[in-house]
Amino acid sequence: FTPLAVFCDNQPLALIAKNVNNLRDLDSNRKYAVGINPGSITQLVSNEFVRRRANTVFTEVFFKTTPEATIAVLGDHVDFTIEFLATIQDDRLKPLAITGNQNVGPHRTFASQGIPGLEKLTVGYYLMINRAMDSALADELGSILSRASQATKVTDACRRDFGQPTNITGVRAQQLFRERRDFFAAQVQNLPKQQ
Repeated sequence: FTPLAVFCDNQPLALIAKNVNNLRDLDSNRKYAVGINPGSITQLVSNEFVRRRANTVFTEVFFKTTPEATIAVLGDHVDFTIEFLATIQDDRLKPLAITGNQNVGPHRTFASQGIPGLEKLTVGYYLMINRAMDSALADELGSILSRASQATKVTDACRRDFGQPTNITGVRAQQLFRERRDFFAAQVQNLPKQQ
């Protein structure tokens, strides 16, 4: 598969908690449990955050999915998890910080709270096609999608998911995908090996 278009980009992930109100409340004398989905972007965000909070002790607790980790936060089984900001629907969950380089409403970035390094750990909507697709058909589909990406319903959906509407197709979509893939591959190399 290869990317044909990107409609929405820079959607942040959030460090969420139930019993902590903000990053300043973290107690360096206490151990915290962070629920993560191993090998995923949630683990990348968690590791980068933990690395930059060297004076606080965190233990990673592995879950198969991010919803399972979120349920564990609600049940007081772990203190934090990483979740897509757009999927947080329970008022008991507090986004303490978000990835990306832009505050979103009341949600502040890690960097704006003195924890840099998580600006590039965002997600987006990519439309992928089979590499074997006829190039003329791919070009025509890219043209149609380029026009569709500017429709109000599409841009509104992106904004509801806290993303930035984009209209990236063809070669530029492939280039952006490769840049993100290479960035994430380099980040994964820094993850601790599973036993």
